[in-house]
Amino acid sequence: PTFTEALQWGKEKPIYFMIDIKKDVTYQKIIDEIRKYKMENNVVLVSYSTQQAKKLHSLAPEMLLSVAMRNEREFEDVIKSKIPTDKIIAFTGTKRSPSSLYDKIHSKNIMVIFGTLGNIDKSAKAKGNIIYQELEKQGVDIFATDRALDVYQTLNKN
Repeated sequence: PTFTEALQWGKEKPIYFMIDIKKDVTYQKIIDEIRKYKMENNVVLVSYSTQQAKKLHSLAPEMLLSVAMRNEREFEDVIKSKIPTDKIIAFTGTKRSPSSLYDKIHSKNIMVIFGTLGNIDKSAKAKGNIIYQELEKQGVDIFATDRALDVYQTLNKN
């Protein structure tokens, strides 16, 4: 589907779109399309640096941002940026961070998204899904994964 078709499809569904804006598309064009379909509350704009996050926030202050916080320096940069923390989801990368980083992020009431894409998903498939439970206990709130159903089933076992 096109971007527009995806927005139209998702309009009445309880989902969020992670919008990863490619280099050949302007931020404003994507933001205008999101607003056109009144999906501002159903998207997270992906940024890869504090500078990019600041630019996106200036153009779309009502939308959530995924902002790279893979270490203490990036955490401090984002906090100093003055982007409201209620508009931030911290992307901590695809390599495990110390629990202390997740604790700092949570202390600002920011959720942590961690990428298990690739090696961690492959390892979980081969050795068992317990790694998803370990990551959740460590402080991961949202998983960026190729194995969404496996993560869901593993974390929701009683």
